[in-house]
Amino acid sequence: MITESLQLHTSWLLLVTGLYEQLAGMDADADEARARVILTGLGFTAERQSATTKSLSGGWRMRAALACALFAAPKLLLLDEPTNHLGELLSMPEHASARCVSLQSHAQGHCSDVPTFVTHNLA
Repeated sequence: MITESLQLHTSWLLLVTGLYEQLAGMDADADEARARVILTGLGFTAERQSATTKSLSGGWRMRAALACALFAAPKLLLLDEPTNHLGELLSMPEHASARCVSLQSHAQGHCSDVPTFVTHNLA
């Protein structure tokens, strides 16, 4: 019984040690600061950054979702009719690692066909 308990404890210790090593390799200590830079760039005040998602309006929830996408540092980010303001924010240098394609259609009847206007910053 003691041997089994010791083996279980050792297994858990190795697992936790491995997780801490992975976090150290990912530079996880810098994640919060990086997230705050992204949120600030999307217009979040310090107070709003501390708020719960549930307390945010729909527009701010969309910005929070966009912040999550930007935090993942995608190589390509497809946006379906973002507001002009968000398009301007995404062109900021701190988001330059993401290639953004913005699809916009101004003809309601053609929305399921082909976008009438495409913008991109695939440079």
